[in-house]
Amino acid sequence: MNAFERREVGVAPAGIIESHVEEAMRAWLGELGYETAYGPDVEPEKPAAERDNFTEVVLSRRLRAAL
Repeated sequence: MNAFERREVGVAPAGIIESHVEEAMRAWLGELGYETAYGPDVEPEKPAAERDNFTEVVLSRRLRAAL
């Protein structure tokens, strides 16, 4: 088993935890005036879903509303 096979989900090889980076980025963007959303709250099949499936990279409805 190599290092990538042993790697925990959500933990980068350097020991950086993905959720910590995400929370810091959301806080920083919020301070800059951006509206942020917690990913699991807006994932497909949730009441506040902003995409129909995870293959949609651009949140089209949010982008149209901003334009």
